[in-house]
Amino acid sequence: MKLYAAIYIGSYEVAMKLFQTKKDEKPKEINCMRHAVRVIYDIFDYSEISLQTTEEICRILSDMKNTMEAYKIKDYTLAIGNTIHVASNEIFLLEQIRLKTGMIPVRLSNSEQRFYEYEAVSSGDYFEDVIKNSAIMVDIGGSSLQLTYFKKGSIVTTQHLDLGTFNMHKTMQKLKSVPNGREQIDTVIDKELETFLNMFLNDDKIEYLIIIADRKVPSGKKADITDKIIFGKDEFRQILEKEWNKNVFVEDTFTGSLERSLFILIREIIDMLPAEKVVIPNTSINDGMALDYLYKNKTLISNHNFKNDIINASWAIAKRYESYFPHLMTLEKLSVKIFDAMKRYHGMTERERLLLQVAVILHDCGKYISLNEASKCSNRIILSSEILGLSHKERQMIAAIAEYNRLDIPPYSELSGRFSASEYWTVVKLVAILKVANALDRSHKQKLKKADIHIRKNELIIGVGSESSIALERGLFTEKADFFEKVFDIRPVIVEEKR
Repeated sequence: MKLYAAIYIGSYEVAMKLFQTKKDEKPKEINCMRHAVRVIYDIFDYSEISLQTTEEICRILSDMKNTMEAYKIKDYTLAIGNTIHVASNEIFLLEQIRLKTGMIPVRLSNSEQRFYEYEAVSSGDYFEDVIKNSAIMVDIGGSSLQLTYFKKGSIVTTQHLDLGTFNMHKTMQKLKSVPNGREQIDTVIDKELETFLNMFLNDDKIEYLIIIADRKVPSGKKADITDKIIFGKDEFRQILEKEWNKNVFVEDTFTGSLERSLFILIREIIDMLPAEKVVIPNTSINDGMALDYLYKNKTLISNHNFKNDIINASWAIAKRYESYFPHLMTLEKLSVKIFDAMKRYHGMTERERLLLQVAVILHDCGKYISLNEASKCSNRIILSSEILGLSHKERQMIAAIAEYNRLDIPPYSELSGRFSASEYWTVVKLVAILKVANALDRSHKQKLKKADIHIRKNELIIGVGSESSIALERGLFTEKADFFEKVFDIRPVIVEEKR
């Protein structure tokens, strides 16, 4: 048995959960500490975190560290939410935390923050049943919300909208003296949700809405990380109305305004999105951090296949941009065959194999915008697409692989601002594999009926069988093979079976 602490500095509070962990068991919460902070208030009003708030955060963290020491906890993660990145003095906050507490915070991108929350929700025993047919997961943050649409157990899309509890609070402040201000607020929300509905749902019926937020979603019930709290849509709306009538919604306070903003957002979401039932998991990002820690340490295996989420979401993006699936499917098979054959020589892991697959699936999506600038357009599409389960840095790497599939990859000196030396070298190796695989289907006609790929001496032997001429593939293969050899010191060679 081990103890682990998950500490999260968010828009409204600093929260720490202490967990007891055992192999093959979900983490058990044994203590929780929460302290309100006005981080998002400072950022939206002053574009920075005030000295008073910084000192308060450091004091809270020091108290939490003392609690960890009392429990003799050595393993912990201290994470800072994505909203804090926009503060002009974020680096000052990080340095003050380091100096005053000795703790080193991890800066979460939006992708990483949302994924922790998703890991917590997906750990529920009910989750696979909820997404089996159709569901939309709504993750409401302080400055934005994220919608993830599931169909037949797979992710179709993840979309990020600038609708959050604090954003709504600010909008309400601006419109409170405007005639029909309440209707105008509803219009702001509905406009964004209508766009999502029109672009991605295509009149599909939704069985479940899964609602999570950075503030407690009213449910009238208490749940832990594995509980299932499911309401009919009308029943949940009645609960919202009951909460609305409580004093916290009537009082003209900062906290009351945030609660009111969350209520309005949720009310419009359940009215606009065509779901039959509402699920309130009552999990937190701290739960996701603990699960992620166990998954990465192989202490626990997730019941949910996050890799499939990433692959399925990538295919959905490729479909949206009308990529040519026969070519992509052929290329995916060839790329992973080359990757697997080269395992002893490239030193990469299954994670890099996944990045290669995603890059293959998305490398041609830019053709939808421009045939001439396809590589650069693919780069922009990938960077602009949320793929739940991939970090922002991983999306940057995939975007680079897609872009430099057609172009010459610049020297590290030109990309050092985007990637570390290790990340750059991973991009180079995956680009080399993609270039060779792409050359084997240069005609986009899937001429190769089979491909046996293995290492022999200092060569990557690509044994191919084809019922038609592969003269085009052979003619354009040399340049790609040259680059591959420079990267791996192994020469790809096409060996064609006699017909």
